[in-house]
Amino acid sequence: MTWQWWIDAAGTPLGADFDYGPAYTPASRFSYQKIGGYDGGSSLVLSGTLDSDNTVRLYKTDLKITKRSTLDLTYTKPSANDDSELRLALVLASDPTRVIQVPLAGSGRRTTGWTTRTADLSAYAGQRVAALGLVVAAGAKAIPGYQVNLGALALRDGENRTPAAPQGLRVSELLPGTGELFLSWQRAGYDQVRRYDVYLDDSYLGGIYDDVYYVKRFTATSGTIKLVAVGHDGSQSPAATASFDLATAPGQVKASAKPDGTLAATWTPPAGGGPVTLKVQSRDTARPYTKEVELPGTSTGTTLTGVPVNGDGYLLTLRSGTGTTTAVRGRFADTEISPYPASAVTVDGNTFTFSRPLLPDWHTLTILEDGQAKSFATTYGSGAKPYIVRGRTTRAALTVTMSGTGKVIAVLENYAGNKATTVLR
Repeated sequence: MTWQWWIDAAGTPLGADFDYGPAYTPASRFSYQKIGGYDGGSSLVLSGTLDSDNTVRLYKTDLKITKRSTLDLTYTKPSANDDSELRLALVLASDPTRVIQVPLAGSGRRTTGWTTRTADLSAYAGQRVAALGLVVAAGAKAIPGYQVNLGALALRDGENRTPAAPQGLRVSELLPGTGELFLSWQRAGYDQVRRYDVYLDDSYLGGIYDDVYYVKRFTATSGTIKLVAVGHDGSQSPAATASFDLATAPGQVKASAKPDGTLAATWTPPAGGGPVTLKVQSRDTARPYTKEVELPGTSTGTTLTGVPVNGDGYLLTLRSGTGTTTAVRGRFADTEISPYPASAVTVDGNTFTFSRPLLPDWHTLTILEDGQAKSFATTYGSGAKPYIVRGRTTRAALTVTMSGTGKVIAVLENYAGNKATTVLR
C-alpha cells in the first residue's frame, strides 16, 4: 500500500489498521473484531462509526485498461447488515483530480467469510489508471460499529496467465531419523510463476520461488506432496504430486563410516518388500563419489568398502523394490589432509606473507621458525595465538618478519586433527 493512510471523509474518518488476527493486540483506540489475513499475513481493517463517505486511497499505479479489464475486491464484512456500500475508487491519468466510483452491489451485507466482488472496467478501455482505492459509502444514518476487512485488490486484463503444472517434482531426501524433508522440481521463469506453494495432502507447508524446498520437523509417515505454481495474478496451476509411504521403506536406518574406508549400514526391511537398492553419494560436488549396490529384500545390513576417508558429507539412500526411498546423512571418516603449498607464501627477504589455506576443513596453520611458533593477532580481543586460526586471525597479522635465517616450516591441521608439514625455508 502506498499511502498509510490517506482517507478523505466529510465526517469522522474510519480508523485503519493492519489486522493480524486474534493473537495480535491492536492499539487501544481500536475495538474491531480481529479477523487476520486473507492469504497469510494481515488484512487492512477499516472500523468505527460510518457517518459519511470515506475515500481510501490504496495504490498509486500506471496501468492500462483494456476492453476485458476487471477489478476484483476480496473482503469480509463482519459487522451487521446496513445500507452502506463498497465502491471501487478509480483515478485516471487523464483526470487525476476526479475519483470515479464503481459500485459493488450488495456490499453492505454482512459476510460469513471472505468474498470477492468483480467490477467491469471495459468502459474505460484505453485509459491509464493513476491510483486505485476504495470508497466506503455511508447510508442514510450514521452506522456505529462498522467494520470491513480488505484482503486483496486485483486488476486483471482478461488474459489467462495461469501457470502450467510444475514439472519434475520429486522427494529428494526423506530423513525419518531427523524429521527432515527435501523437495526439488524444475523452476519456471519468474515471468510465468510468482511462487510455488507446497502442501502435504491439503495442509499448507509453505511457499517459495525456487526449485528446492526444505521442511523441518516433518513427521508424516505417508501422504501426498502437492506443488502448485502461483501466477502474478494469483491464479494457481494444477498440482504436481509425489506420494510417499514409509510402510514400504526400510526403517530404522543407521550408517557409520570408519577410518579404514568402510561404511556399515543397518536397517529393518519392510514387510513383503522387494530387493533393496542402497546408494551412497558424496554431498561435496567438488569431490564426487557414488556407490550403489543391490541386496536381497530380507537383508538387514551391509558393509561397503573403499569409501572416501576425506571427511566429506554423504547421503545414504535405501529403497525396497518400488517403495518409498528413505535416507540418512553422515560424514565419511577423515584421515586425509593436503599440505599447505609453499606457493601460498610470498617471501621478500626475511618477510613472509601467508595466504589463508584453501583446504575446505582447515582449522589452524602453525608457523615454526627453528622450532619456535610465531605469534598471530586475532579479532574480537581474544589475544595473540601461536598459530593462524580460521576466521579469527587478522589480515595484518598474516605478514611476519622472521628473526633470523633459520628453518621455517608450516604445519596445517584440519578439524579432524590431521596434520601436514611443509618446509618453507
